[in-house]
Amino acid sequence: MITEKQQKSRAFIEAACVKAASAENLCRELKHVRIRRLFPNGIGANWEPAGFEPALSTVAECMAQRAIGSVIDSYALAAGE
Repeated sequence: MITEKQQKSRAFIEAACVKAASAENLCRELKHVRIRRLFPNGIGANWEPAGFEPALSTVAECMAQRAIGSVIDSYALAAGE
């Protein structure tokens, strides 16, 4: 069953990303996740992580991306954000 994602602000989604990613062992020092809007055809995600502050190692970034997957599945970036 396909459910509509909740529309949230950029600040809310970025904070949710930090919370999810910083739960990973190698990402505990993460302070900010920047996201960028996507323009999908259909029902795909309309945002993706664009940067991490401070910068993460390659392994930590992979872990953060995986952790953020649940946030991508849950929230859509609201129009005008």
